[in-house]
Amino acid sequence: MTPITCFKSQFPDGTIEEISHARHCTEKKKYVGFNLDIGWSLYTVNTKSTKDNRRVHFKECLGSVYCTNSECHFFGFDVRPASSFKLIEKQCCLICEKQLSHKGCKVKVNFEFKGDEYTLKHVGNHNHKTYLPKHLTVEEKVKLNEVVKKDSLITPKAAVVGVSAKTGEVVESFSDSINEILSNKDGVKYEINTSKRSQGVEKRDEFLGEFGKIEKEFDELSSLLKLLLQNF
Repeated sequence: MTPITCFKSQFPDGTIEEISHARHCTEKKKYVGFNLDIGWSLYTVNTKSTKDNRRVHFKECLGSVYCTNSECHFFGFDVRPASSFKLIEKQCCLICEKQLSHKGCKVKVNFEFKGDEYTLKHVGNHNHKTYLPKHLTVEEKVKLNEVVKKDSLITPKAAVVGVSAKTGEVVESFSDSINEILSNKDGVKYEINTSKRSQGVEKRDEFLGEFGKIEKEFDELSSLLKLLLQNF
């Protein structure tokens, strides 16, 4: 399995440059195992290949969207915009359901691939605040893996509410202990399942589940044999 590399910079502002490792697959003739997520919502302006074997993705920030309803709890807050201008036009507030206003941003971000590296080049200052990230950082994924390893029977509901599947005791919810984006059951379910697969926990749980079924069936068979012997 190809390891995923990423940038440490999240929600960068100003002039920033960072280099990360990238692997080029000769069979597929493209780069694999990389992540361009830097927190901000970006759209691709252009992509081109140069004569010196560089591939550059030119992107710009999509800005933010915000609610203009003064009676709404989300009034004035910068929210992550949808992935395209067409979708942004239809984006509504999750609280009051009114259409959100778009705040454009001209920050430019380039991703340049060459050899076994890819470089982030961020230029400009954002005219809006940060919003909730779309994905967990590497450190947050490691923390989630540790929780799942210790409590492999944890359910999405228990993780969102903050209850230990092992003891039933109240614990910190995933949104409080790891990241605010883990407050949605569907999102938490995806992250838990991904964590289990990467650690091989899922297979172990399946084995234990099957073993439990066999044990139950054996107990039922044993009880049936005892009953038959009594009537014999």
